[in-house]
Amino acid sequence: MEWAEQRRRIEKDRQRALGEVEDYKVGKRAGFVVHEPVDVRQVRSKTKLTRTRFAERFGLDSRTVEQWEQGRRKPDKSSETYLRLIEKAPDTVADLVARL
Repeated sequence: MEWAEQRRRIEKDRQRALGEVEDYKVGKRAGFVVHEPVDVRQVRSKTKLTRTRFAERFGLDSRTVEQWEQGRRKPDKSSETYLRLIEKAPDTVADLVARL
């Protein structure tokens, strides 16, 4: 495929994708899931625990929690899911962790 043709195809795909996003924003299209990054500090602050206690209670490394909160690292997908579970039901999650 020549370069000009490839550029046209990429531009066409980009325009289509932008159109889909716009349709979603105005309610013409459903089925998309928007993933907002998890705010680790906010999740922890809802539990009213220090970083160290939060990490201990939920089986996490306190240094990792610190790095997430300070933006030096981002939780991977499974960690994000775990943090969202903690946010929704902290006592239940802590009880399950304690049984492990």
